[in-house]
Order: sequence, then structure tokens, then C-alpha cells
Amino acid sequence: MGLDEGILNIELSSDDDYTTEPVLDEYTFKMAAALRQAKIASPAKSKTVQCACGMLVVKSNCILPDGTPTNSLAVHYLAHHRSKISLEELEKISRLKLVYNPEEEPPLTQKVLTPRKR
Repeated sequence: MGLDEGILNIELSSDDDYTTEPVLDEYTFKMAAALRQAKIASPAKSKTVQCACGMLVVKSNCILPDGTPTNSLAVHYLAHHRSKISLEELEKISRLKLVYNPEEEPPLTQKVLTPRKR
């Protein structure tokens, strides 16, 4: 599968595992940087959804700077649902061509990272 098929365009079920302590690593930070540079594909189609872990978020289809489709939940999935992310999806993130300096990126907000307690 290539980047043209998108990154982290996945659906989680309500019984999926999640971690309350976020996984903060190169994948999470790179995807956060990519989303900061992304454009929302169809703002009118954005909607508030409840993630399988209970977090309420605005889900939007996004287009990364290189044209790769993803969604606004990508960082949340990486941080809190890593056990459901395939190695193939992580490899897609590694292949993203992105200009960013991890030391200069703003910190990830708790709003993005903190799931609600069920």
C-alpha cells in the first residue's frame, strides 16, 4: 500500500484497547508536524465524533503537504491506540517527506492527547 491510499484512515471499535499514558515518539511527533501543515479537505464535512476511548474530537479529512490523505485523529490514534496501528502504517509515516525540526515543534496539547475516562 502506498501513501496515495492515505495514512491512519482507520476505524476503531468501542472495545479497542487504548492507553491513558500517550506514546510520544518520532511517529507521533512527525504526524503532529504533518497535520499542522495539512489542509482540511472538506471543512463542511467535519464532524464531532466520540473515539472508541471516549474522547470527543472533531474529525476532518485532511490532505498533507505532499498530497497524502489522512484525518485529524491521526495523532490521537498514534498516541493512544498504538496497539491497533500496523507496522505498515508506521512505515508510511516514516516515508513522509516533510520539512520540520522536532526541537522547534510546539508541544502536543492535552486536548489532542488525553482520552476521557469511560
